[in-house]
Amino acid sequence: MSIWQPGLLVAMGTGQSPYKILLDPELAADIAVIGAHYPRDDNGKITTTETARRTGKPLWSSEDQPNGGGGPFVSRDWPVGGRILAHLYNQNYLEGSLTSTEIWSPVTSYYDNLAAPNSGLMYANTPWSGHYDVQGTIWATAHTTQFAQPGWQYLDSSSGYLPEKGSYIALRSTDGKNWSVVLETINAKSPQSVSFKLAGGLFATEVHVWETNDSHTFERVADVSPVNGEFTYTFEPNLCTR
Repeated sequence: MSIWQPGLLVAMGTGQSPYKILLDPELAADIAVIGAHYPRDDNGKITTTETARRTGKPLWSSEDQPNGGGGPFVSRDWPVGGRILAHLYNQNYLEGSLTSTEIWSPVTSYYDNLAAPNSGLMYANTPWSGHYDVQGTIWATAHTTQFAQPGWQYLDSSSGYLPEKGSYIALRSTDGKNWSVVLETINAKSPQSVSFKLAGGLFATEVHVWETNDSHTFERVADVSPVNGEFTYTFEPNLCTR
């Protein structure tokens, strides 16, 4: 979900690294990002520490998947892996302040008899055949990556949880003119009407709604025209939308 840049030095967020960054200004100046692989404990709780937050460095999930790093590997189709990622991407920020999630591997482009088969967001391991399978995990990822760019800022005041299960995060472009909201209702049981009010210089004459669920695969399903910067939309359960 982010682009690695040449010259970035990433320190692991586990162990003593954050403490050392706080204590050593020279080291702190050399470290651009703090990352953690699979940043959850055995109970699924994100493990970002207060020490890591205090460094002021960007925090990344530097390796992640729909399943834990040790497997077992779950399907990358929408009903399983896609739904998990739709929830995971929002949770990584809301619970862990993680502004980037690196998925390993981006593409399953190696033989099935090697370690960690089917780990990718999509499947393409016979390039000579021209065959590939764009799986549901790609579309869950696209709801963030197709409508935001590296450098966009998460808006804490416009990110949170829905009352009847689900979550949402808001992002603003570097020039402050464009914005995106990624909302998921993966564990919801009934439709929820959500009201939006554009403020802080954000503006839109028309809002485009894209959905992925059991019926739609990254489809533009509605266009909404705000009135005085406000609009309401009803979201069905079990979807990822932008």
